Amino acid sequence: MKNTYFFPIFNGILGIQNKNQVVCNISTQGVVNVKTKKNKRNISRFEKIPFLRGIEFLIFGTFYYFKALFSSTVGSKTIPKTEHRQNKSNIIFTTLFSILAVLSGVVILGVLPTYLGFWLSINNYNLFINKVCIGLLKCLVFYLILIGFYFIPQFNNFYKLNSACNIILNNEEDIFKGHRATNYFNFIVFSLLTSYFVITLIGFSVSPYLKPILNLCVMLFCFALCYEILYSLDGNLIKFKQVCLITSWLVNSRAGATEMQLAKTTFCELNFLNKSKERKMINTEKTDDIPFSLVYSQIKEKLMLAGIEDRAEADWLISIFLGVPKLSIKTLTSITKNQYNELRKLVERRISGEPIAKIFGYTEFYGLRIKVNKNVLTPRQETEILVENALKLIGDDKCTVLDLCTGSGAIAIAIQKTTKASVFASDVSLKALDIAKENAQNLAANIVFIESDMFEGLKKKKFDFIISNPPYIKTEEIEMLQKEVKDYDPHISLDGGIDGLYFYKEIAQKAPLFLSKNGKILLEIGHEQAKEVKKLLTDNFNNIKIIKDYNKLDRVIIAEKK
Repeated sequence: MKNTYFFPIFNGILGIQNKNQVVCNISTQGVVNVKTKKNKRNISRFEKIPFLRGIEFLIFGTFYYFKALFSSTVGSKTIPKTEHRQNKSNIIFTTLFSILAVLSGVVILGVLPTYLGFWLSINNYNLFINKVCIGLLKCLVFYLILIGFYFIPQFNNFYKLNSACNIILNNEEDIFKGHRATNYFNFIVFSLLTSYFVITLIGFSVSPYLKPILNLCVMLFCFALCYEILYSLDGNLIKFKQVCLITSWLVNSRAGATEMQLAKTTFCELNFLNKSKERKMINTEKTDDIPFSLVYSQIKEKLMLAGIEDRAEADWLISIFLGVPKLSIKTLTSITKNQYNELRKLVERRISGEPIAKIFGYTEFYGLRIKVNKNVLTPRQETEILVENALKLIGDDKCTVLDLCTGSGAIAIAIQKTTKASVFASDVSLKALDIAKENAQNLAANIVFIESDMFEGLKKKKFDFIISNPPYIKTEEIEMLQKEVKDYDPHISLDGGIDGLYFYKEIAQKAPLFLSKNGKILLEIGHEQAKEVKKLLTDNFNNIKIIKDYNKLDRVIIAEKK
């Protein structure tokens, strides 16, 4: 992810994207907190300038990392003071231990190579071989020190967080997604090993005062060069990414569920901040509320694991529950614990297969709120295409329209609210008609409802338009439908008979008797039924047209009475 940087800190993760900074940590009680702020400058101002970007990453990465590391111990309302004292003690211990280990390493790096160089000179090896051997020994010692760190529990937990950061930033297709070449700690380790070897190999023979300066310059050059190598391994040379495993395994360990949740929450909060300038800075450590980025990332993951891949599902679920416009939910910073608990229950219902419309008892159709329950089919977005084409044909005419098999009344109401037509709606189900009548009343739609099994109860009334979304699923295929359809929509609204064409045959044969001169029918069809339905209509209708839906599939058929 471009311009996005993650750093594991003592009990959580620091994320930076452009000028946005997020610290997400977790207490020993399992409370996840999010703290955000705006930085004064962008950490990646030199992202497109080779070599400079490596030095920049070294300087500002180190600065922000240590700043966040120690700021993670600030007191909060949700975490006891005793835990904060323990956190501070752990950080101090970890820091002092690291410094001591590094100093010990420096001593070892200084003493062992000296003895090795003395032994090599006695055996009359040339100077270049001496330097190569000493450089390799330095790298080996440093490598062994880092391996020792790996087996210390505090550091291993730290490395788990580091791996979680890598997984979030890497592509899903990346076979080494737990490792990232440009990960801050891998960059530091890889560059230090390289610079140790190069400095030893060069071995400046200059004044003691000038030597540290020259060594520092060489080290900075090595850091800049190493970053370019690692940058390529995460980019154009990703097929050779396994090279980074030489050092990456030292600073990464298998991430668990907790580490992954912290990383996902951090990334989610960064995205919210980046997409919405109106989003406020937050610090949930000072409240009892739940960070919205935590809630959002959890819901997304649960729905995905349940096989619900439509990304809009989480947005709709949250939007409807909180009564917030869908486009505005990402400006939310937190929700209460009660809201969080209720939302979790709703998510479990959705995961069990219950559709969102049935959970809340209504859906949006053509800009109208339509009540639905187990007795009516939930109107689909594709059906709006049927309405759109009907409105084009009706125009401003004062005509008569019949919505056959009305169900919830959605089609009839949308037409009545938009045109001057006199609208009638029929259905065989009294329970469906009750819902349709309630919807019409709630939306102040003047519609005549008729109980009728197809055309039987219409008393040969003539209509200018007959519009219908009849059942068209083959009987044997109903059990293969998605759970939210087959278990929560009435089968009477789905079952189109053995071949799925039962109701189209009825319409093709009897609709002409109920149509005025040059009257038209508009039917929603299954995407593989256009040819069969058109053939059924040919005897009594002409000017037959087939309209495709948003996915370029056959969806609506229009025909004119002969």
